[in-house]
Amino acid sequence: TISSAGSVVVTTAGPAVEINSANTVENQGQISNINTTDAIGVQLDGTKSGNGPGQGTDALQNLKSILVNGSGNTKTGIWVAAPDGAGDIFNGNINLEAGSTLNVKGDNSFGLNVASGATLNGDITVAGGILTNPSQISSTGGTATGMAVNGSINGNISIATGGSILAYGSAAEGLTILGPVSGSLANAGTLTAAGTSTPSSTGTNPQARSALIISNDIGGGIYNAGPSPSSASTAAATMSVQGTGPAIYISPNALGSTTSTGLTIGTFSDTDDPNFS
Repeated sequence: TISSAGSVVVTTAGPAVEINSANTVENQGQISNINTTDAIGVQLDGTKSGNGPGQGTDALQNLKSILVNGSGNTKTGIWVAAPDGAGDIFNGNINLEAGSTLNVKGDNSFGLNVASGATLNGDITVAGGILTNPSQISSTGGTATGMAVNGSINGNISIATGGSILAYGSAAEGLTILGPVSGSLANAGTLTAAGTSTPSSTGTNPQARSALIISNDIGGGIYNAGPSPSSASTAAATMSVQGTGPAIYISPNALGSTTSTGLTIGTFSDTDDPNFS
């Protein structure tokens, strides 16, 4: 546990914190790895036999801040890694609690990335905020992505009420799902991709790509929360893009993916309005 008065502060091309065992990390303070290309905030290492504390247990619980900003590019806030290549498995949840922040700045950078070849057996819950920015406000040098699933997840992805994924920059992407997700994708908060956080009223602004890009299966379906006849008090969630692309793009060929057999979006288990999600 990193206490509320504690911190882990490094400037290294690699992780500030690495989970390479069955142990867990609870961050009540600050994890910082700034001003460095290839910096990582927290790395969760998969292994062929399966690493981590176990499915259903929080491997990483962030209650305050993870900072991977400043100068430099190709950074990652939280990385589920496959050090030994395809087939590496990590068992455990990633939980970004309400009020927590995960900030990443740099071209070709990710807020959270499940690496190609890695399998996460666990849920990802975003009740706090993920924010990604390019190296410069007007940068066209590379894509900033809020969250990417390049590997696979046996579990659910949830953006809770009050939670947010905000990705800024040219060709920014809010959430990309290129690998299969066995569970559901549920958004009760905000998922946004925008060209810039400070648009010009007179000049040309950078354009984001899409808030949500899907090119693989989501077995448990997709839910974007909002009021309904049986649940009129449910707050409306947001998926939005500031750019020329669609807010939501679903295609087996998205971003050059080769999911040649097509993709399947299952039915979301909605107790309020069954069979309509």
